[in-house]
Amino acid sequence: AFAPDGMLYVSEHGPGDNDEINRIQSGRNFGWPNVRGFCDGDASGEQSFCQTNNVVEPLEAWSPTVATAGLAYYGHTLIAGWRGSLLLGTLKDETLYRLTLSADGARITAQETLFRGQYGRLRAVLVGPDGVVYLGTSNRDGRGAPSSGDDRILRVRP
Repeated sequence: AFAPDGMLYVSEHGPGDNDEINRIQSGRNFGWPNVRGFCDGDASGEQSFCQTNNVVEPLEAWSPTVATAGLAYYGHTLIAGWRGSLLLGTLKDETLYRLTLSADGARITAQETLFRGQYGRLRAVLVGPDGVVYLGTSNRDGRGAPSSGDDRILRVRP
């Protein structure tokens, strides 16, 4: 997901722990496969690896995993309070996360959970030019619990 200033954010679906949101920075090491999530695994040598390899920690990490999927930047004014946020769809957690970014985009300052368990697995997130948010469900891939009308595209607006 690109912010208007060109900053790039990515969601990373971990192998079994530590799903991440990262802000991509040129020339930096994001730790994989030596570091999962934050540089806090002292027993596995993560901290020393981070110190010697220019590792940048994620903005957020979830363990147990939420199964991060689609990510979008919300820069519109249509939905009050959402401007300057990342919108993250999750598969296992079946939730849309709104992650409020700091003014400089370098930190996540708040998290809001939306639609938890209401629509099943949320794989795709898109912000339309008019500020309307579109979510794609993914319940017919053998891992979800399909209901009539799945899979579908949901429209979120005030």
